[in-house]
Amino acid sequence: GGPMIYIEVKKDKWKELEHYHAEYIEETLPGRWKRFCEKTIPWTERTAVLCILENHGMINIKDKELQIPNIIRWCTSEDIHTLADETLEDLFDGLTFEISEEKKQNCVKHIRYILGYQNFSGSSRIKTKDGRPWSRETFMDEIGIKVCPYCNRQYITSYSVSPEGKRIRKTTTDTDHYYPVSKFPFLSMNIHNMVPSCQICNSRLKLDKVSCKRDAHLYPYMDPSSSLEFQIPFSDVPQLYAFSEEDIHICLKGSEGVEKRAEQSKKIFRLEEVYETHRDIVYRLKNEIRDYSREEYNKIFCENYTDLFGGYDRFIEVLHPFLAEDEKNTPLTKMKKDIYFYLKENCAVLY
Repeated sequence: GGPMIYIEVKKDKWKELEHYHAEYIEETLPGRWKRFCEKTIPWTERTAVLCILENHGMINIKDKELQIPNIIRWCTSEDIHTLADETLEDLFDGLTFEISEEKKQNCVKHIRYILGYQNFSGSSRIKTKDGRPWSRETFMDEIGIKVCPYCNRQYITSYSVSPEGKRIRKTTTDTDHYYPVSKFPFLSMNIHNMVPSCQICNSRLKLDKVSCKRDAHLYPYMDPSSSLEFQIPFSDVPQLYAFSEEDIHICLKGSEGVEKRAEQSKKIFRLEEVYETHRDIVYRLKNEIRDYSREEYNKIFCENYTDLFGGYDRFIEVLHPFLAEDEKNTPLTKMKKDIYFYLKENCAVLY
């Protein structure tokens, strides 16, 4: 596979996380709803928000009563791709009055405020079974990935701080909303729409480039790691044998069935461009594969240092530790493995 990493979360684990989230929504939503109802906002915005919420089964407009079970469904449903069929424009289609673009944007902000992503931090009374407050940071931690699933180049980890003797978990992880909150406000608090990522992929490269389902890139909770493949194409075998570091062009090829999303991942996260920085690693791998064939190993080690590594396979593990590493835990592992096997396959006739 290429840089995108499949994040495997077991069904039971998802159920547990959805349970915490449902409790959190139930606890925090009424207070925010009350504050929204007391806010002074223009009539058109208030009316539009109430109509949109009713259309989504989230309130009873007559008595302005929240329909909590429906809201919980919106925030915990794994079927985000069906929920994303509705575009931002669709939200305002059912209104019986005109509303300006600026007011539409304000309505989106109100909906996001009511659902409460901006307050999804560790102040909750809802605790996980190991006693941590349910929050964005806790959720990211529970997913259990240490490297950005979009680029496999940056660590995304948690750490503890202890102000006044109180241990608090912090995280270096950004939360990417797979369907951006600016375009899909009703998915802003859906945990299946929250993907742990690095700041560069989320805040500098992606932003809100996905404005409808057609624009979507690879989805780490669903698409396999093999959805993108690292390659370094050459026109003939001698060229592959002789290439210099400057000749290397790292390409990514989408696998069958996910080509469109794979192309979007390449484009949005600029994967081929950012991986050009790592040509030196590819060059070193090529030289090591050439210089340390089984034949060379037998010649150098078996003749001079009998049983130093206990065999060629063990020697290769020592030479290439990434072969035993988990790409979810170590940056660049994905590229090294892909290129290693690609070169082994293509250079077999030479080495």
